[in-house]
Amino acid sequence: IVGGDLVEVTPATPYTTDYNTMLSVGQQEINAIDNSGTYPTINTSVESFEDYDVVFVGYPLWYSRMATPMQAFLHAHAAKLSGKRIALFCTSASSSMAGTVTDARRLCADVTFLESLRVGSSSANNAHTSLVNWLGQIGVTTE
Repeated sequence: IVGGDLVEVTPATPYTTDYNTMLSVGQQEINAIDNSGTYPTINTSVESFEDYDVVFVGYPLWYSRMATPMQAFLHAHAAKLSGKRIALFCTSASSSMAGTVTDARRLCADVTFLESLRVGSSSANNAHTSLVNWLGQIGVTTE
């Protein structure tokens, strides 16, 4: 919608396609982050964010938290993101995104967070309209 560059954050070890097993692994990774500060290894790295005024960070919710690969990405890139404006958006069937905003603020203390957007499963059909309206609210123009 904004014509920006897209970077996919991928885990070094792909997750299983079995939903219940993936949920279990996700919970173990969240516990490892919370208990020992151990983040999952990811394959994604960005050299610099100098060319960007706003960095959009999109992710699914896992147990009302930011997906662990995205937490790992923000953890690894916090210094490079310092001074930037970050716009968080997520998908969730039912949970609030408050826990994910807490995760992001913990990981990137030196950034300005813009108003966030949660796209729920019940509003997925109107996601484009919601995104355009949100972009206007945060002052980002569309192409």
